[in-house]
Amino acid sequence: MAYRLCLAVMLLILYGCTQNAKDNTAMIGAKEESVPSSSQEKYNEYLLLMSEEQRSEFLKLETDIERNQFLQFQGLEQQKYLQQHLGQGMGPQQVLELLGKPVIQETELTLQDKKIKWTYFFFNGIRNVQYAVFFEQGQVKKWEIQ
Repeated sequence: MAYRLCLAVMLLILYGCTQNAKDNTAMIGAKEESVPSSSQEKYNEYLLLMSEEQRSEFLKLETDIERNQFLQFQGLEQQKYLQQHLGQGMGPQQVLELLGKPVIQETELTLQDKKIKWTYFFFNGIRNVQYAVFFEQGQVKKWEIQ
């Protein structure tokens, strides 16, 4: 009789422990679903492009809708595109094929060098994003979102 009583108590304790573990696992799973890791991964490239201030603001946002609007408003989608497709050393013809004709073309001549700045405007659905491509000695030197 004592054996059965002891066995019953142990089973109840074991059952209670497994229920608590299941409840904790369910809560952890629910927490992970609110910010899925695949969602976090899709923002990694943007986080690398952000300033500290932008990153701080971005990490406070709670929904994907807010995050996507932030990316558009800051021009980070266009910056990511430029980062992936433009390269230092590209010639003007390659840039024309990639981005099209610039809205503004500026040239600065010095005795040693010829510097060219092409300015583009792109409406991303929220605002006009202005960015510029800088050439030195006939090649892309840098680009920036303005």
